[in-house]
Amino acid sequence: MESLAIDVSEIARSDVALRSYAVLAGTAILALSFYRAWKDYRALREVDPRDMLIPEMRGRLPSTIRGWAKRARKDAEYVKYKFRTLVYGASRIALLGVGVPTVLLIFLTVYYAWFEPGAIAVIDDRGMPVTDPGFADASIFVGGALAKGLFFDLIEVFQIPISRLTNFSDNWVFSAAVLVYRAVANLFLVFVPFYLFSAWRAMKVVENDIKARAEEGKSEVAQKAAHAA
Repeated sequence: MESLAIDVSEIARSDVALRSYAVLAGTAILALSFYRAWKDYRALREVDPRDMLIPEMRGRLPSTIRGWAKRARKDAEYVKYKFRTLVYGASRIALLGVGVPTVLLIFLTVYYAWFEPGAIAVIDDRGMPVTDPGFADASIFVGGALAKGLFFDLIEVFQIPISRLTNFSDNWVFSAAVLVYRAVANLFLVFVPFYLFSAWRAMKVVENDIKARAEEGKSEVAQKAAHAA
């Protein structure tokens, strides 16, 4: 029994087991990150930013100029609060849908020789295998992969140099990981800035509507006061 326990312990601490743990942990983190990012992405896509920012009209309308000014300030504060909520949601999508996968792919690039001994993941600009890329080269390589997906074929057509490394096409596993990363991460990366710009424009429109409504309310109060006098 003691011998069996020792054997099990050795197997659990073997390189094969450690690789399995790393793969399972990375897969779980990636799946959870993509799931949360996709859920937030769907939630934001289904709602018009302007509808989120428009303050709820509750209670009676103000009957004094001071009351309209106070109402306008309160509504403006509400709009800014809801805008910050939208910014937080979009930032979380960027973090989970782009940031986490980027970090994981960088680590995979650096330590791929440990994951699959003897396999080639990346090659340099001369076509030579690079078995031990540093974090700097790996980060530039992953950033280049993201940029190539973001700008479609622009970088490749005009042969704009970004990284001295490229994925080794014969390595189907690593190349597939890069392809999936480019496709999914760019979906979120393109969505976030466009959504934030749309939300910012909607905020400005709603703020102008609040000011116009307050000025109209003040004018009506002034007219009523003038007629009463």
